[in-house]
Amino acid sequence: MTDDLENRYTPRFLEARPQLLRSDSYSDSTIFSTVRKLRKRYSIAFYSPLLGESSWTLVGMELMNELDKLGIPTYIIPWSISEKINQIRFKKRVLPRNTIDLELIDIHQYIKLLHLKAIIRLSHPDSFHVIHAFRQHYPNLKLIGYSVAESDSINEIWVDGCNTMDQVWGTSRFTCDVYRKSGVKVPIYYAPHGVKTDLFKPENADGKLRKRLKLDNKFVIVYVGRVDGRKNLPALIRAYAMIERPDTQLVIHGDKRSQDLELIRKLGIRNVTYTEDIGMRVWSVPHRHMPKIYGLALGRRRGCHVLPSHSEGFGMTLVEAGAMGLPCIAVDWSAPPEIILEGKTGLLIPISGFEEVAPFISSGGTWACFKEEKLADLIDLLYANPNLCEEMGERAIEHVKENFTWKKAAEYAFKALCALVEDSEKKLWRRVRSYYCMYKNN
Repeated sequence: MTDDLENRYTPRFLEARPQLLRSDSYSDSTIFSTVRKLRKRYSIAFYSPLLGESSWTLVGMELMNELDKLGIPTYIIPWSISEKINQIRFKKRVLPRNTIDLELIDIHQYIKLLHLKAIIRLSHPDSFHVIHAFRQHYPNLKLIGYSVAESDSINEIWVDGCNTMDQVWGTSRFTCDVYRKSGVKVPIYYAPHGVKTDLFKPENADGKLRKRLKLDNKFVIVYVGRVDGRKNLPALIRAYAMIERPDTQLVIHGDKRSQDLELIRKLGIRNVTYTEDIGMRVWSVPHRHMPKIYGLALGRRRGCHVLPSHSEGFGMTLVEAGAMGLPCIAVDWSAPPEIILEGKTGLLIPISGFEEVAPFISSGGTWACFKEEKLADLIDLLYANPNLCEEMGERAIEHVKENFTWKKAAEYAFKALCALVEDSEKKLWRRVRSYYCMYKNN
């Protein structure tokens, strides 16, 4: 394990094109000296899942990749030792460990060999105790909790979990505000998720698949996501039933629940497609193929993406769909208003009140409700105005590129990490970042 860990880190931006960094003020020797100093002083690790297509899997991998480009030694500690490391793109950045559960012997090795200074736990705050247990033995190890809020408040268990951390990162400004007003006292930083705009772009839609499904001339409404009480898919089904026409189609990339199928039958909906029926089951489609799903709404007339959730801690599908050029519709509460520019990149459903969250949401609190007729009206507005759809979709692409890339997300994470290091080390971090910026601009 020792030799393996000692040889893992070479900054990717230095590997790629070091010749671009030669100038009067920035010599290669200076750069490598600075990076060696940083390696000796600091490395960080995301404690996150590796396999499966959950948003936390993507967040850990993509932020690790972008912080690595910034010259920050960054690794992943997998949630489970049983996860198949050989299936991971960045397997050399995944830290081995000696035990099934993460224990002191593993942390000791990481600190000794990699100078690990911070662990970022990606999960809900009621699980932050997993890393807090190490503080007694390693008081200088910085602990960061990275999480979401999906209701208007969090309970005492979540608050206590947050307050055992040195920092908390929130995926949206809504999340940060909820945590503050609920009693979280440690510093809270805004650290949004992002999207790979080189993957999620209209050119990566699958026109052949769209034609095979006879969707090219239809107005397609795409739903992407889990199917549970918070995601509120039945509201979209009922709203769609109000506006269904021969040239519309509802595409659902989510689990086929018997109650939803019964609702579709009861409402007499004809034009609905589950991606599972075309060989694209929700949990088996690799993330790199997701543009094909959104692309089903990019026929001769542009469709839209609807996320009918009661609440969102971020809304990953909103930035993915926006990057693909789809106008989005979501509730005018929690995180969606931070992503959707009302009337410019999409439409927001006005809320009608609040209700207690479903029991499976462990934070407690309430979330928003809306009238399905309002959602139906917004879908109908886009259906009746093809030019508006086109304009919103084009603006959505630019909006996402400017505000929600993984590079942008890494900038926020970098600022938060800088606040953790000693003043003498901040200068070093920022110097490495300046080298990267010069490389990026050449």
